[in-house]
Amino acid sequence: MAARTGGRLSDRQIRNTHDLSDIAAMVAEVPETAAEWPDLADGERASFAAEWSNYMGGVAQLIGDYYEGDLTPDQKGDLFALLRRLQEVGPLLDRIGVRRPDLLGMDLLLDPPSAARQGAASRPDAEPR
Repeated sequence: MAARTGGRLSDRQIRNTHDLSDIAAMVAEVPETAAEWPDLADGERASFAAEWSNYMGGVAQLIGDYYEGDLTPDQKGDLFALLRRLQEVGPLLDRIGVRRPDLLGMDLLLDPPSAARQGAASRPDAEPR
């Protein structure tokens, strides 16, 4: 767990705040980008896909920090909102051929009843919807 002193955010938590904001902005662009996709040049598509991949690596890091207990309560809420938004834009990502991120088990926390129906164990630490 990242060290905190005197109520101040750790360097990792500061980075996580910035990452959450940057990734949320990228995800917010998906509907517009998907609408423009047929008219984008190959280079623009490749650029978006590469940038997307980098941001999704950031999502994996944030999920890891969640599991390690390195997110503040506000950051946890922001992460869950981001993951729900990623689920919402999933069909658009599929349509343009950009990979969905690996949610590393977070899908179980986002929708515990659905996961339970699929035979997965419920997690007692699920964040509220």
